[in-house]
Amino acid sequence: MPKRIPWLERVIAADEADADVVLVGFKSYDVAKSNTMACTMCLASEHHRMRYRLLVCTSSACSEAQEDACAWRGKILTCLSTNRVSVYDYGDHTAEGFSPKKKKLSASQKTFCREMAKNHLRPLRIRHAMARKFSTPLENLPNLSVVQNFVNHYSRTNLENHDRVDEIREWIHARNFTGAESKDQAFTFSWEVDEKGKSVVGNGSDAKPDLVVRYALADADQAQYNALSSKTIKGFPSLLSSSVMRDVYDLHFVRSEFDFVRMREQILSNWKSNPYLVGFAQYMTDQWLYGRYWKWQRYFTPPGFASTNNPVETFNARLKRDYTLRRRLKMGTLLRELSACCHDVSSTTRSFSFEIAIQPTLTRRVSEMVKQSLIGFWNRGCSPPACAVSSDTVHVVSRMAQRVQVAPHKRTEVGIAVSAQMGANYARMEVQGQPWGGWPVDITHRWCPCGYCYAFGICVHVLFALRATETVDSSGRNVLVNRNKRKRSGGDSGGRPRAVGPDLTF
Repeated sequence: MPKRIPWLERVIAADEADADVVLVGFKSYDVAKSNTMACTMCLASEHHRMRYRLLVCTSSACSEAQEDACAWRGKILTCLSTNRVSVYDYGDHTAEGFSPKKKKLSASQKTFCREMAKNHLRPLRIRHAMARKFSTPLENLPNLSVVQNFVNHYSRTNLENHDRVDEIREWIHARNFTGAESKDQAFTFSWEVDEKGKSVVGNGSDAKPDLVVRYALADADQAQYNALSSKTIKGFPSLLSSSVMRDVYDLHFVRSEFDFVRMREQILSNWKSNPYLVGFAQYMTDQWLYGRYWKWQRYFTPPGFASTNNPVETFNARLKRDYTLRRRLKMGTLLRELSACCHDVSSTTRSFSFEIAIQPTLTRRVSEMVKQSLIGFWNRGCSPPACAVSSDTVHVVSRMAQRVQVAPHKRTEVGIAVSAQMGANYARMEVQGQPWGGWPVDITHRWCPCGYCYAFGICVHVLFALRATETVDSSGRNVLVNRNKRKRSGGDSGGRPRAVGPDLTF
């Protein structure tokens, strides 16, 4: 039988913090053996396990004192059910002095790293968070490489953050589409299946690719703007750049192909007559006007529909913000995060909107324009409410806000609240082509002939007409009239009411 070692108890069934205090007082050591076995620390009747670790001395002072190994031994028992720790040691060190110790992660620090790794935080951020959590300066913590090794090993072994093809294939096959899935259950599918009807999973090589992207959807407005403002018109004078962007937006808001062709030829003629714009005109002709990507006009999309991939970009931003945390995850973890994201989004009770959603910016813009008298009815001698209720169609007149000079920025800005501002070319579509008698707004169908309403299905003219003729909320929905609501009037001069005059004469 092996010789029984008389272990000296240092701490028994303590929490991790108390055990760390004892371990810090030891000389430099390393784990020579680590395995799990039946727990002997707890008296509970339920069978559970504990981790058994043997420690050996790695102090340079002891190794320099003699060639033989140091006689000191240590033992750590950790209950995997209660996380209680017992620490023992045996024997004396060869040398009395302490040598510089390698900075290692304590048990409590490892627990903290595991919690942070589950949220896909980077090792650098985990190390900085550890300094704040334990109120320890960064120079007193283990090196970044130590944290990286621990986090990466834990992610591979416990969080499935790996690229092992067999395990990934097994996970995908277990979730193949069968038709019996619930509405919020994520599933996998593919165009190619094997002889068992399971999805064919590649390994990412050219011979067996995972997924080949042939087309990529980009935000049309942003791509169009970036293509013009990044390099093509970067060196143009500001007035010339504004003129070019004005022409491009005019092409964007045309209402028929006939108008587009006519305006395109006219604008190209003007660009080619300017020496600065000859190369730009050729670029636009090849790329945006006659090339493969020429269908970016508003008449290709019904009013009020998503003309870009903003919903897709929003979902992509949510995936990066809440699930991947903008990290490049391994395929094993990425598939699980995608599955969790699909389940969470499918479980939400958000209903699909069948009506045009009114943006808060547009609602605030109407209020600011009313305050500055930039919008109103074309009343022709009658009061606005009387004109508004006389027919289903009212005439609304709007004006562009004046631009004020901002000296520190050396530019001009629209003289209304920042929360109510929009792009200069979008604001121009509210008044461009406005008849002398104002826009005829159809209150019943909520429609206005202006260019902005043609593109987005709603505009400031429609919202203003609805506010004046009906009782609506910020989303344009009809609400009950609040008869106790006091209306402000500009004729109130303040002071004592006039009706009390006769009483004060007595």
